[in-house]
Amino acid sequence: MIMAKSITEARAHCEHLVHGEGRESWVSRFFKATADAPDQPVAFLVDKKPDSVIAPHFHEVNQFQVIVGGSGKLGKQEVRPFVLHYTNGFTGYGPITAEDEGISFFTLRNRFDPGGARFFPEGRSFMRPARKRHRVSDHIELSDDEALKSRTSEVLEIAIEPEDDGLAAWFLRAVPGVKTQAPSPADGGGQYLIVARGTLLYGGDAYPELSCVYVPADSGPMPLEAGAEGLEVLIAQFPVAETYLPETD
Repeated sequence: MIMAKSITEARAHCEHLVHGEGRESWVSRFFKATADAPDQPVAFLVDKKPDSVIAPHFHEVNQFQVIVGGSGKLGKQEVRPFVLHYTNGFTGYGPITAEDEGISFFTLRNRFDPGGARFFPEGRSFMRPARKRHRVSDHIELSDDEALKSRTSEVLEIAIEPEDDGLAAWFLRAVPGVKTQAPSPADGGGQYLIVARGTLLYGGDAYPELSCVYVPADSGPMPLEAGAEGLEVLIAQFPVAETYLPETD
């Protein structure tokens, strides 16, 4: 079943979290999985203060992150809106360092993460032999208001080149008031759509910028209708499954 939530609804329940050593985050949750329902999607938007640092770590599941506000560094790479980052489960990444404006990013998973963030060096004992994979898109330039509302032909750009197991990402620039659809999710392990600019019309509701949609692999292509001011949407597709290397003795 396709799941959609507006940024307005998610922001209404924003949580202020204080982590170890006084690290702060403001988290707006869209979709949440649990140990009792591990196959549900997980999506949340994180806002970090200027000069915040998230230390290098890994997760046990595949994950996308989308930089949607502020600026900073992912490892040594400069990142700003819109940049998409993907890692396989058990692939380390970071640190994520916020600059003067702070940084905001979506975290997107297609299932429950049983271990949470495993920070180095302590978390290394939880590492498993696995296929390491790390992908970062080029910076995606968003259209200004005039270009957004005056577009006359649809454009579908590749953000992450499609891979054999279904991993891929696209950026779709739609024509105002016109119906279209996202690429088929059938070859992957589920898709997320993030409204980057304009408004998405779906199911009788209007979803503004930074709204989030999850599309299961068996649901068929997501129908898209741009609002009168236009629509630009990021589409992030998971691989078919986590691909782990054989355990070693």
